[in-house]
Amino acid sequence: SNVTFSGFGPSKCIGSAAIESHGHQFYYFDTRNSLEAVSFIDDSIPINLCIANDYGIKDVAIHDKDASILIEPGFIVSDSDIMKADSRCASVEGTCAAYCPNVCMRSLTVAIPSSTPPDTKLHIEGTSSDGQSINPVTFMSYKKEPKDPTSLTAHRIMHVALPAGGSYTARFTE
Repeated sequence: SNVTFSGFGPSKCIGSAAIESHGHQFYYFDTRNSLEAVSFIDDSIPINLCIANDYGIKDVAIHDKDASILIEPGFIVSDSDIMKADSRCASVEGTCAAYCPNVCMRSLTVAIPSSTPPDTKLHIEGTSSDGQSINPVTFMSYKKEPKDPTSLTAHRIMHVALPAGGSYTARFTE
């Protein structure tokens, strides 16, 4: 919060954005992360998640508390089906991000043993707190496999952001 960005636009640094996520840390942005009182004083591009997308990171979620980046408060998420379960989420062209105005998101993280079949998927459907059906979500772990998949503590992680307060049903499929 209370940060001003400058020099992250085409006139100073072509191809950059003030907020990006790279493939070094898979848990870098989730629904606990937020922005507030952030400003841009030149042609700086606020956010670009395309590099994260290229690394296979499709579950970024950032709470824009006061519309520092977008028009209304809400969540900025990866422009992927698993993150746009709420029909109010819309793609932001050229950023690999989507904007979910006036939506409160919460994370669901599921860890399954690495001994389960690698094509195991989690399917979620249900309704948001206002009774609207969410777009059904089916996803699988895209995280790197554990170094020792035979270890008792080895697991794959599945992660999704869903509208808070909803009623959901989840099931594993192959």
